[in-house]
Amino acid sequence: MPVSVGGRRYVRSVQLTGCLPAGLADMPPGPELGAALAGIELSAVPASERLTVLEAWHRQDSHTRAGFYRAMVAVGYADPTTPDSAEDLPDPHLDWTDEVRAALAWTRRAADGWSDEACALVRELPRVLAALHEGRIDPPKASVFVRHLAGLPPAQVAHLCALVLPRAPRWTTSQISRRLRRLIMEIDPDHYERLFRRAHARRGVGAYVTEDGTATITASGITPETADAAVERIDHLARRIRRCGHPGTLDQIRVDLFTGFLDGTLHTLSDDEIVHALLLDAGISTGDDGETGATVEADATATGPTQGSTNSAGTTERGPADEASEAGDPSADEPQQALHSRHPARPPNPRRGVHLQISLGTLLGLDDRPATLPNLGPLPASRARVVAATQLRAPWRYAVTGPDGRLIRAGALRTRPTAGDLGPAEDTTSPEAPGMVDLLVDAGLLARLTGPDSDLPASWRPVLAEILAARGRDLDDDPDARFPHTGLRRHVEFRDRHCTFVGCLTPARKADLDHTHDHAQGGRTTADDLGPACRHDHGLKHRGWTLTQPEPGVFVWRSPLGRTYRTRAEPLLPPLPPPLPRMPDEDLCCPSDTTDDLDEAGTDSLFVVWRPAPPEEPRPPPPPVTDLDEPPPF
Repeated sequence: MPVSVGGRRYVRSVQLTGCLPAGLADMPPGPELGAALAGIELSAVPASERLTVLEAWHRQDSHTRAGFYRAMVAVGYADPTTPDSAEDLPDPHLDWTDEVRAALAWTRRAADGWSDEACALVRELPRVLAALHEGRIDPPKASVFVRHLAGLPPAQVAHLCALVLPRAPRWTTSQISRRLRRLIMEIDPDHYERLFRRAHARRGVGAYVTEDGTATITASGITPETADAAVERIDHLARRIRRCGHPGTLDQIRVDLFTGFLDGTLHTLSDDEIVHALLLDAGISTGDDGETGATVEADATATGPTQGSTNSAGTTERGPADEASEAGDPSADEPQQALHSRHPARPPNPRRGVHLQISLGTLLGLDDRPATLPNLGPLPASRARVVAATQLRAPWRYAVTGPDGRLIRAGALRTRPTAGDLGPAEDTTSPEAPGMVDLLVDAGLLARLTGPDSDLPASWRPVLAEILAARGRDLDDDPDARFPHTGLRRHVEFRDRHCTFVGCLTPARKADLDHTHDHAQGGRTTADDLGPACRHDHGLKHRGWTLTQPEPGVFVWRSPLGRTYRTRAEPLLPPLPPPLPRMPDEDLCCPSDTTDDLDEAGTDSLFVVWRPAPPEEPRPPPPPVTDLDEPPPF
């Protein structure tokens, strides 16, 4: 029976296998696949085959979107002066986006956005458009490539596409975005420095009312570590208030805290006073004797978690202690004399620290490998060095990696380099919430820097000596324990980095440390039976999904419909790609730097901690693998 698709008629000649056409799972997108899909009655498809139909529609939708983009750009090149001619203009005509806007009944913003994306794909990113046309990536993933690659020189675009496009089909948009950001930082470190300086100079706050009558507040141009610290502080306080009995959801409490910090109602209040204020606002009695739930919570936090506060996965709230109290300016209309009498002048409170992962080579200035904020993704090396220097007093940990960049062993660091050997710092972080620094150490680099001919700065020598000589508890020495000891927990967090589910980027330190084979059913508390899982994905194991760990750090999830997904964390220190900076005349994305971006000498300021002489001998082999651990010093 003929089937009409896109105005044309096709005769479906494919053979049926059960309810589905034969070969549907591998059928490329196009008219044949469209005809096959048009003839499928979804209500008759068995549950086990419905994902196959969904994937086929997904490929066809991507194929259709690629054609839509080409048609949109073709409108731009159409000559409005000769409407009957098929010849193209050399460049898009001036008002072509308005043609699109009128034809499709779009807003101008929508038409401009879609048109810009279509032009970028057709003119600058043909390989990405081809992948979309072939159904290998979908429109949201194509948009990620556009946001990161549009405006880059052709050589950089080709190099980045060759590295990322082959893996994009099985990566989420967040994974693609993080990988592209990291690679651009690695091959052209100055690119994000230019973008960062301009965006940070244009930072601002905005607010708008949405269609439901509520308002949204936004802040843009913020440094990643500042945003990370701000969100962490609100989240920490919200969870504390919720545990004290507040009836609201965590998101509702977070919004109340956020607006309270901005509108002045929570200025000058300590953390305990903030908890007390929000509980009173919610109508929760805090007692006649003045002892509030906030005080009880603070006492419980100070003495450590009880067994009753441990979650079902055997994890507790982890991280630094409670934040420092929030300080702020009183209202502007208050008389100045009363202002000083009621609120004595106080210096600003130090900000909350963040969790930073940075390589030893980056911290020493040997390379510009991007660091990582596990909550947000890669951080340029120049910013990461400042954050590390600011968090000199925070807990430091180390992870030694092998030639493949994967974990060999990890531990806590007691020694630190001097501030002068770390570089310039901003303000120190709060002693109550100092953050954490993870030092990622390549085993070969460690051996070279601790050799007799190394000219390493003196204050770094005891740090590397401690890492080299670390001895500690065996990881799997208590397989029958209900909960892992500190060293085992740390090892699994470094090894797996994020939740082990497909595409989930929840940091391991914020996830449940889950027994792959449940402890209640005989699972062992060992490195090969533990892995981080966020609370939602952990719950999937109780809703039809199964999880196995065929080898340490490799996880296989099986869905209720029978699909299997194999996951493994990216290496802690993957090999660096060769630098591929743009030529001076290839700055297509940004105008030339102004003198405001330069230091007094007229050059970009760059702090170099230490540049050793190039080694004359080949790299020695890494030290033997030892799963050893030191008890945490903090």
